[in-house]
Amino acid sequence: MQQGTPELTLLPQAGHNHPVITVTLNPVVDMTYHIPHFLAGKTFLADKSNAYAGGKGVNASRALLHLNIASTATGIIGQKGKGTYLDILDNEGIRHVFMQTQGTVRTNATVITPGRQETHIRDRGPRLNTETFQKFRTHFKSLVSETTGGASQSDNNLHDFKPIVILSGSIPEGLPAESYGMLLHDAHEMGALTVLDASGEAMRIGLVEKPHFIKPNRHETEEALGFLPQSEADYRKAIGLFHTKGTVLVMISRGREGLYLSNGHTTVSDSVRVEEAINTVGSGDAAVAGGVYSIIHELDIEETARLSCALGAANTITAGACIFETDHVKKLYQNVVVKRL
Repeated sequence: MQQGTPELTLLPQAGHNHPVITVTLNPVVDMTYHIPHFLAGKTFLADKSNAYAGGKGVNASRALLHLNIASTATGIIGQKGKGTYLDILDNEGIRHVFMQTQGTVRTNATVITPGRQETHIRDRGPRLNTETFQKFRTHFKSLVSETTGGASQSDNNLHDFKPIVILSGSIPEGLPAESYGMLLHDAHEMGALTVLDASGEAMRIGLVEKPHFIKPNRHETEEALGFLPQSEADYRKAIGLFHTKGTVLVMISRGREGLYLSNGHTTVSDSVRVEEAINTVGSGDAAVAGGVYSIIHELDIEETARLSCALGAANTITAGACIFETDHVKKLYQNVVVKRL
């Protein structure tokens, strides 16, 4: 524990200040199986299995709920399998307004074996078309408009009540890489603050719309900027380039090594040790939730980085994306090592 580190106190969401919308274009039922001695080509009976409503946007909604921040989850969901998915959200208390379309909700599988690496099987999900996406844009703009009361970007008194829109995860097959860019454009026209957590062309094109907050990992940074950061100097260079593209808050996650965070004036690196990590799915989404919580409650850069790092680490202790114990978060928060660069 760092000397003089304050304890973490999670604050309640203040009224309707900064309503949050999370977007999951490719929702998934995440199945987790605990199998002691998993081997390919064999048949096993799982010791335990769990089903979670997944997708990076929904994961962020779940993490925010742990932080006393209510949100509205939206996206495009296939008609087949939607009942199970939405029932899980209802049971968790996550508000949702998904647009339905043809197709089946995809299913991912994670096999967890003690002492060994996780095994992930990913489903592609339904193939969508541009007509479906245009319908979703109308749905999305209506939802954002409801939270702003019809205000626009030009309204001078809007800043304290701007909705925060989180766009994260994969883009379904059949939709263009520009999809997030178009949604960012729509959100900005209605005065929203935006968060982008994507990869490949979706991230590179989305950066043109100047999202307020981004959270690439090091490989997504390479996809966006053309080089893989390895040294501290590399990360500082990458952060600077992201800022020149118009992003205010830049977080680069480094997996078990922690993260870098910059607001354009101050840059910090954070890390924390986890003894027995059993799950990595959702750690980045938990870190995003920490950043959004910090925007809402106006935390400083070091507090923001410490919280995001603690949330990402706490996620690794429990199976399931963004299903963590508040006590774990508070303990890890105390143990985060912060370095101002």
